[in-house]
Parts: sequence; C-alpha cells; structure tokens
Amino acid sequence: MSALKIYFSFRSPYAWLGCYRFASVAGKLDMEYELIPVSPPRKKLEEITPVGSKMEYIREDASRIARAYGLEYRRPEPFDCDWSVPHAAFLAAAEAGKALDFALGMFNCRFCEGRDISGTDVIESVSKLCGLDPDEIMQSVPDRKHRRRLLEILSRLDEEGIFGVPTFVYGEQRFWGNDRLEWCIREIYRDAGKEVPDLTSDLLARPF
Repeated sequence: MSALKIYFSFRSPYAWLGCYRFASVAGKLDMEYELIPVSPPRKKLEEITPVGSKMEYIREDASRIARAYGLEYRRPEPFDCDWSVPHAAFLAAAEAGKALDFALGMFNCRFCEGRDISGTDVIESVSKLCGLDPDEIMQSVPDRKHRRRLLEILSRLDEEGIFGVPTFVYGEQRFWGNDRLEWCIREIYRDAGKEVPDLTSDLLARPF
C-alpha cells in the first residue's frame, strides 16, 4: 500500500481543519504518512491572499466547519508572519517523531487562540506539550538544513502537481481540500480490500 503524503501550511484554516480530521483516523489507517510543510515566501503573500467577498466567505466557511467539529475559529491578527519560522520548527519536531502532535498544537494556537505562531513563546509552549525540548526546537529554526528543506518543497510543488493546501497524495492520486479527505480514505479502504459504499444508489452517502 502506498504511503500517504499530506501537504499543509500553518497559514491555511482549511489545512488546520483537514489535519485535525486526519488525526482522528490516522491510527485506523494502518499506513505510513508524511506531513509536508508548505511555507509561502513573503514576496508571494500579497498575490495569494484572498480579498473582499472571498476573504469574508473563507472566514464564514471556516467558522461554520469548525463549529461542526466542536472547534471555535478565531482569525489571527495579524494574519501573516515569517512563515519560515513555524514551518522550520515543525521540521525539527517531525525529526523527533512528533510531526502530527506539533502541527495540531500550532494550528490550535493559531486558529483557536488567534496567536502569532512565529513567536518564541508559542513554539516553546507547543514543544513542551509535545514532550520536546523547547530550546532544541528554537535553536533548530535558523538551521540551514531546515531552510533548504522548505525551499526544496516549494521548488517541487509544480512538478508534483500541488497547487493548494491541504492536499492529500495517495499513490498517483491527489485530493485537494479538507472536504476531499473522505475521498482519499475511500481509495485507501478500496486498496485494503474494505467495502466502500456504492454512491450511485445514494448520492449523499459518505464515500467510505
């Protein structure tokens, strides 16, 4: 069975929701997975930031979905920061075997508490909650190895067909968006020999 790749960014509320839901099923899938951080460069932020009614819709939509999951969405102010900092910290946490725990902790601070997750206080507190040495994580942030890794990921996005987050990649198939997680799991179940619903008989049924 193919490993699952999950492209995410701490900037995206939909990546938050997708990773939160993935965490609830990760242990049941019996497969390897990799969280891959997409850290947008500062020079790209203006062109990828929604404006006007689209931005208002995203706030409305993220809040609505979060409430359904028992979460409360709080838009961080300011919305942007130096994204290389939290994503480099994530890489260090992932090396220590705490990728998903650290990602969820950072997402919680950002979208449930509205905090600036590039701040030392946030990274240190999440590190402690994950059982990591906060000093070691912070010392790793400026590490050239991690910065190179973030740049390498960005340079390969087009090649790998990644144009948004979250994107779940299973084998040769891509599933873009929080609402596509079910479809990804459907394919995983199918390959594992598990029965999946026949959607032709119920168009509103869960896909797995």
